[in-house]
Amino acid sequence: MSEKETQSESFFEDTQNYLRSQIALFKLDTVEKLTGIFSSIMLILLAILLLGGALFYLSLGFIWWSQDIFGSLLPGILIVSGSYIFLLILIYIFRRRWIINPFVKLLCRIFFEETNNIENE
Repeated sequence: MSEKETQSESFFEDTQNYLRSQIALFKLDTVEKLTGIFSSIMLILLAILLLGGALFYLSLGFIWWSQDIFGSLLPGILIVSGSYIFLLILIYIFRRRWIINPFVKLLCRIFFEETNNIENE
């Protein structure tokens, strides 16, 4: 074999090894980012579940407490229901600022974390 043929074969093998390494790196990076997204979503869902339970018991406590003041459960139930409707309207109005933008920032931080680390070095 001539020297040119061995150099071209070596170049071809090096290129294949490089591409395999890049594919493996891409897969590992994707798994890391998806794991970060999944764990963040699970943490948010767990917090919502726990806060929902706490809010439920606080609502029941307020309704029973208001029974002593108003003499009936109905005013307390109406106050709690009205508060939930008001909260729902506020969340709908500010959904972009309170929900969408923080979630987009979280995803951007997860996906572009490596780029920021490289730029800061």
